[in-house]
Amino acid sequence: MSSSVIYTIIYKIDNSLTVMAEPILLGLSDKMATKSSSAPCFSNEVSRSFISYHSDGNAQVFRGFITDSREFSIDNYGEEPFETFQEKVRNLLSRLWPWLPSSNYILERIKGGGYNRIVSIKVFEDFLEDFTAWDKRQGTASSYILRIPRYAFLSDVQYEVTILKFASRHINHKVPKVIQFDTSDRNPLGRTWMLQERLPGRPLCNLYGFLNIEQKQSAVRCVSALLLDIFNITSKYAGIISKKNTDYDFVHEVKVNQILVPWDLEGGVPDANPAVPQTTRDFLLSLCRRQYDVHRSDNNHEYNSVWNGFETVIDKMSMRGFLPVEDSFHFCHGDFQPRNILVEIVDDSSIRITGIIDWDRACFGPKFVATTSPYFFWAHHDSREDEEEQALYVPTMESKATLKRIYEESVGSEFLRASYDPVYVLARKMYQILRSGIDEERLSIAKTIIQKLNERLS
Repeated sequence: MSSSVIYTIIYKIDNSLTVMAEPILLGLSDKMATKSSSAPCFSNEVSRSFISYHSDGNAQVFRGFITDSREFSIDNYGEEPFETFQEKVRNLLSRLWPWLPSSNYILERIKGGGYNRIVSIKVFEDFLEDFTAWDKRQGTASSYILRIPRYAFLSDVQYEVTILKFASRHINHKVPKVIQFDTSDRNPLGRTWMLQERLPGRPLCNLYGFLNIEQKQSAVRCVSALLLDIFNITSKYAGIISKKNTDYDFVHEVKVNQILVPWDLEGGVPDANPAVPQTTRDFLLSLCRRQYDVHRSDNNHEYNSVWNGFETVIDKMSMRGFLPVEDSFHFCHGDFQPRNILVEIVDDSSIRITGIIDWDRACFGPKFVATTSPYFFWAHHDSREDEEEQALYVPTMESKATLKRIYEESVGSEFLRASYDPVYVLARKMYQILRSGIDEERLSIAKTIIQKLNERLS
């Protein structure tokens, strides 16, 4: 467990303090971004209060979370402390830019997510021996992000590079460009790594509390457009992007492989199982059967009952018209949360999206999977990140109700129906289990999904 501290900051401006009636949960800086499925939207870890400033000069108190991250890596992930790890990073950089002295690099630790360790790197490519730290910060530098997978069995760098190449070809929003990568552990880090360009902007979850109402409305419009941008990429195959794709394939017809069952990347993503044309019903049923085969050796009757229950509700969804045979499969980000959406403020009434990151779980999935709403904009402040039922929440605050209405007007009736239909909301939760598998923690969730879907479809 990392060492944690509680901060309480109280400011007076003109002898008055403005407190939000319904606080937003978010972090103070890029370093505090988290990837916890149990945490609320716009949040981090461990309670605190802090101040944000709006353009009108008022201070607003937010409840959020903070972690003293100095020992985060070694305590939470058993990793080497940054103080010594950075020397290995410098050694790696000396191989990438052998003509530059180590003084031309500025390294910054960024708190990564559950799957990757992150280091921010600024490289000053002009060789100047008398470059001082002050000179560097005033000069021009190239900014990069070094991503180092925490667990080999949950990562395949070559696969992640392929996804980024595909996304950058087809999406009208900025995706990180891959500079270099290494799929081996024969390097100064002793593990695989990927060097990406660092996109401008800050995670939406970190900036959101500093936005005025017009800027928040702009954020909803921008995120809605991003959702449609990704949704409009389709394929007749369901599955993951094949590593065998060439630039020609990305332009014409991308190669797609079957979804991995189980999702275990030890030894890399295999390329031996190309996807085949299927209806949505047949694809979902095939996932059920493959998961059943994987868990057969567990000899767990309750696990088996889940796959049988899912098969039943999938057939009911098909018979009730929820899974049209003519539906294509749509590209899905796989982790569409505000921490992965980079934004910057344009002016007092607008923001813009500067990039979307963390595409590791992107795939072509059923149409209903690609229509998840940005419910984090209007969700109740006590909600969890994975609580998609908040899509149906009716906000009591007028400002949040307006944000929800802007989303509804932005995406169109077809997308909106799939976003809000309670059957599809439950089906998206079912799909996550179909893809990721089941364990004791997910067992009760799966049973609840089956019960509620049977009630809705009866």
